[in-house]
Amino acid sequence: MESAIIGLGVIAIAFILQLVYSWKGKKDIQPKFLIVYAIGTALLIIDCYLNDLRWTGIFNTIVLMISLILLIRISAKGQEKFIKKIRRR
Repeated sequence: MESAIIGLGVIAIAFILQLVYSWKGKKDIQPKFLIVYAIGTALLIIDCYLNDLRWTGIFNTIVLMISLILLIRISAKGQEKFIKKIRRR
């Protein structure tokens, strides 16, 4: 139960980070948001494993995989932009 509460707190922090970025005018999903969100989701998965909550754990695992795929795609786009900037110089 404790890891679930900590996990939900970490996910809340992730959303606060994304909210702060959006207030600054950055409307894209931020990689920091996805990293912190994935950590919180991993804690929820651990809690599901410890408390024998099979289906909830499966759904949380799917959510974790989606957030990591999104992180990889966003990171790849950032690298492409960085490489284009270097080539322009």
